[in-house]
Amino acid sequence: MKRTLLFLIPFLMLTFLVKATTSLRVQNPQQTWIYYQGNIDTAVLSIKPKGAYFECGLYLTFSARPYNTNPYDTFEVQMPFDLPEGSFIHDSWLWVGNQIIQAKLSDRNRAQVIYEGIVQRRKDPSILYKNGPNQYELRVYPLPGTKQRKVKITYMVPAKWGLSKVSCPIPMNILKASTQSPYFEVLSYTDNDWMNPAITELSGVTFQTHPGDAFATAVIPSASIANLGDMNYSLKSPMQNGTFSAVYETGANEGYYQFVMMPSQAMALTGGKKTVFLYDYEANSTTAPGELLSKTRQLLLDNYSASDSFNLFFSQLGIYQYSNTWMPCDTGTINLVFNHLAISNPISNYSSLPSLLGQGINFVKNNNSVGEIVLFSNTDNYNTPSNSNQLFTDILTLMGPNKIPIHIVDFQNLNLSYNWQGGQYYYGGEYFYMNLSALTGGNYESVRVPNTYYYYNYDFRSFAETTDDLISQMQGRITIFDAHADVQNGFCYGNYDNTDGGVVFVNKPYIKIGRYSGLLPIGVEISGMFNGAPLSQIFTLNNYFAADSFTRKMWMAKFMADLESGTNINNQTKAEIMDSSISSRVLSLYTAFLALEPSDTTQACNGCVDETNPGTTGVINAAEDITLKAFPNPFSSDIKLQVHLEDARAELKIYNTLGQLVKTFELNSDMGSDITLNWNGTFDNGDELSSGVYLVILETKGGKKMMRIVKN
Repeated sequence: MKRTLLFLIPFLMLTFLVKATTSLRVQNPQQTWIYYQGNIDTAVLSIKPKGAYFECGLYLTFSARPYNTNPYDTFEVQMPFDLPEGSFIHDSWLWVGNQIIQAKLSDRNRAQVIYEGIVQRRKDPSILYKNGPNQYELRVYPLPGTKQRKVKITYMVPAKWGLSKVSCPIPMNILKASTQSPYFEVLSYTDNDWMNPAITELSGVTFQTHPGDAFATAVIPSASIANLGDMNYSLKSPMQNGTFSAVYETGANEGYYQFVMMPSQAMALTGGKKTVFLYDYEANSTTAPGELLSKTRQLLLDNYSASDSFNLFFSQLGIYQYSNTWMPCDTGTINLVFNHLAISNPISNYSSLPSLLGQGINFVKNNNSVGEIVLFSNTDNYNTPSNSNQLFTDILTLMGPNKIPIHIVDFQNLNLSYNWQGGQYYYGGEYFYMNLSALTGGNYESVRVPNTYYYYNYDFRSFAETTDDLISQMQGRITIFDAHADVQNGFCYGNYDNTDGGVVFVNKPYIKIGRYSGLLPIGVEISGMFNGAPLSQIFTLNNYFAADSFTRKMWMAKFMADLESGTNINNQTKAEIMDSSISSRVLSLYTAFLALEPSDTTQACNGCVDETNPGTTGVINAAEDITLKAFPNPFSSDIKLQVHLEDARAELKIYNTLGQLVKTFELNSDMGSDITLNWNGTFDNGDELSSGVYLVILETKGGKKMMRIVKN
C-alpha cells in the first residue's frame, strides 16, 4: 500500500500541473451534452499606442466548422478567457448579418436575465462580463452548425516599456483555444512619435501599408501561433532621456496626466553592465529553443543600452561560444546576432552543463573578472547532493576569490522528478540551481509556482514572465520609493501608480496616472534609497505629448479597479462602481456588455468602423447585401473568390501592397448573383505573383467590399 501511494504522488502532481483559464467551446444550450471545442476561423488584432496603455481591438470569427455539424444545429459560443494583468475591457460588438450591434453596458444581473431569456427564445444576443481582476467570459448565441459569428472585444492593456522598445502582449491564450490555428492579422497604428512596428519573436514578419488604410498590417503564420508560447508587438520607444509624459486637458487648468519613467536611464542608476548568457536545453519543457533566443533579444533591447556588453554560449558536443570578445548592446548588434542565430539554430537537445558553466566562467575571468552570468537551463541531471556537491566545489574553485554571480532561469515543466533533501522536496533540478545561485550571489527563478492548495501541485507561469522577474532582480531596486506630483496654483490628485510596497525596480518602468487642477507644467519629485544611499530628483513635464480622452478612460479604469479591490464592499460602493462603469463604458465586476438583435429599440451602430473591412461602418452594404469570401487563405497556387451581389455589374480588383493593380475581374448579371472565381495567383499578363499580402476590392454602384488575401 505504501508503494502505491508513493507512486500516486508524482502522478497526482503532474495531473494538476496546468490550470488553463482560457477555453473555447460551442454547446447546444437545449442539449447540454452536445458540445465541441470551438474554432476561431479568423482573428484580427488592431493596436493603437496610448502611452501607459495600448488600445486593442480583437475581432474574432467563431465556427464549429471542423466538425460534421448540420445547418440546423444551433450552438452557443462559450469563451472564458484571461487578459494580461492590469487590462480592462471597454467595448463589445456583435455582428448580426451585415450589421454591427454595439453592446450596451448595464447592470450585470439584469443583463444575464435578459440574455438567458433570449437564448431560450432562440434570438441573437451576446454577453460579456468580468469574473475577476483579469478573468472574463464571452457568450454568443446562436451559432448555426455550418456558419460563423463575428465579434469584437476592445480592451486596454498596460504597455511594457523598455529602454528602446514599447511592447504589447498578443493574446496567444485566446488564439490557442481554437481547434485549429486561425488566420491571424495584426493592424498597427503608428505616427511620427510611435514608429517601427514589429513582432518581437518573428523577425521575418514585416508590416506593410495598403492604399487608403490608416494602418499597416502583418499576417502571422499559423505555425507561429501553434509553436510559440508568447508573442509581442513592439514599437520604438518615444521616451526622451528615460521619461514619457502626456496630458489630456478637459478644461481651463484641469485634466488628466500620464508619467512613465525608466529609473535606470532617467536617473543614470546603471551602466556598463556585462552579461554572459548560457543556454543548456533538454526535452523537459514546453518552451521551444526559438523562444529562448527571441526572449533574450527582447530583454537585451528592453533592459540594456549601448554602453552595456554581452556574449552567448551554447551547450553542444564542444561548447559553442558566439564571440571571442564582449559585444556592445546597441540595437544593430543585437539584431544582427539574433538574426544569425535564428538561421544557425545553435541550441542542441542535450545537456553539457558542467562544460558550459566552465567556459562561461573562464570568459569572465579572462576579461578582468568583471561580469555576471545568466543561465537558461531545464536539465535535472544534478538534482541530489551526490551528483551536485562536487560540481559546486569545482565551480567555486574555478572562480577563485572573485565570485561571479550566476543567475538562473529554470524552465523545466515536463518530466518532473522530485527528491527529499534536508527537510524539503526539490523538483526537477531545483537542488542544484537554488544552491548554485545562492553560493555565487546570484538569483534563481523558476517557471514553477507552488500552488497554495496542494503541496504536491505546481502552477506555471510563462518563460517570458520568469525571465523578466530574474532580470529585474539583477538590475537592483529603489526602496522607500515616493513620487509626488504637483502643479502651480493648484494640486494633483487621484494618483495611481505601479509601485509594490514602496519598491521600484530600476529596469522596470514607473508609471503614474492622475488628475490635476492648476497651471501646467506638472512637476514630479522622485525620492528613495538605492544601494544604501538616498536619492532625489525632480522631473518637470514640459515636453509632454497631447493625449486624447482615452487617458480619462485609463484613469476611470484604475479608479474602479481600486474600488473593486476593497475588502469590505458595501452596496454604496457597488453602486459607485456601476455608475462609473456605465458612464465611462469600462466593464466592471457588477456590469455586463449585452448586444441584442436589431429592433425598434436596438439599432445598428452606424458610427462603428470595421477595421477588417476598410471604408465600411456599422451597416455594411445592407441594401445590396454583397459578400466577398476567399479560400484557402493563405493560398499557395490557386484560390477561390466567392462573390454574392444583387447589382447588374461589378468589378473585382486585386492590388499589391504598393497599391499597384495586378488583376481585374469583370462581373455582370449573366453570371448570376452567386459567383465563384478561380484565380491562379497571376498578373493579368500571366506572370506569377510573388508571395505576400494582397488587397481584394469588390466595387459596385452601391458600395464596395474589401478583404486581404495572402500568397505563400
